[in-house]
Amino acid sequence: MRIQTTVLLLLLTVMTATATAAPPTPYYKAGLKSFAKGNYLKAAEEFTAALEAHPDVKTTLYLGNAYLKLGQLGKAKEALERALQIDPATPQREGIVKLVKNIASRNVGIVSITSTPAGATVYLNEKSENARGKTPFELSLPPGTHRLVFELQGHETRAAEVTIKFAETTALELALNPVSCELALNSTTPGARATIDGAEPAKPRVTLGEHRVVFSAGGFKPQEFTVRCEGAQPLALDATLAAIPGAATSVATAASKAAPPEVAEPPPTICPPPPPPPPPPPPLRLPTWRLATGILGVSAGALTIGLGAPAIALDGICADQQLVAGVACSNQYQSLPAGVALVSVGSALTIAGTVLLALPPKNPSGRK
Repeated sequence: MRIQTTVLLLLLTVMTATATAAPPTPYYKAGLKSFAKGNYLKAAEEFTAALEAHPDVKTTLYLGNAYLKLGQLGKAKEALERALQIDPATPQREGIVKLVKNIASRNVGIVSITSTPAGATVYLNEKSENARGKTPFELSLPPGTHRLVFELQGHETRAAEVTIKFAETTALELALNPVSCELALNSTTPGARATIDGAEPAKPRVTLGEHRVVFSAGGFKPQEFTVRCEGAQPLALDATLAAIPGAATSVATAASKAAPPEVAEPPPTICPPPPPPPPPPPPLRLPTWRLATGILGVSAGALTIGLGAPAIALDGICADQQLVAGVACSNQYQSLPAGVALVSVGSALTIAGTVLLALPPKNPSGRK
């Protein structure tokens, strides 16, 4: 963007009135030459390098003027403010402050420009005009729609339009496609494979410059080509590999030895599914008469034993009333025979009932 004449004159007045001249470093001298030729982008880069080597007010003023020529008002403002930081008491302080305020009040917007990959040179409107910067950077432009052209070596040149609004920052990001050539690879040799620069690419495309293509196959001499991509035009290679004497026979023999003879596999035998298992037999139960008789025998035996045991215990005990001490008992219990008989009968009944309950029942087939 072109800066107003008053701003340029004011800046030139400040520069010429600078008391202390900048040191004649190589970067400073190169920056003056680029500035005089109108290559302000190159001049800004060289003045920046000169400031890193030796900071001084005069170099910052030249750097600010270069950024003003490029339309990068934000960078120009930073350069002028840096001059005040380097020498706060510089005699040109009042003029520099006025320039900073003038830049801050201009009717412009800012576009933040980035590219993938970075380092692309950006032109305003057409490529024939002077470059405005290299990505990433910010450019101050008046409100409206502007056309920006991106150029990066080894990549396709692209253009994009951006609409600038007053006092607003607009982001513009552009992806640049690498320049490449489509490569058609053909060979009359069966099974031949091709490598590009030592690798087998998924897609046969090559970037700008020279590339090494090698065709190879088992039993054949490799064939090498050198191709050069100079743009987006397609390239084609046709290879005819020469057989190595005796290699074809040995390869075929080795292959026949390595491969085992094919044996026809018999068809799979289809077996019928196994029959389902038979249902489990029903549980066996005691007959009702055995269950009732066994329970009755065990109960009667227990009752009989319960009667006989006390009779055995009472045998020989005095049956009279309590006698006077020293008087012999005249009547004693004689229940031992009866008690023994009752216990014997009860035991027999209990054993018989238990046997009836414990023996397993029989099913109709005789299985216990």
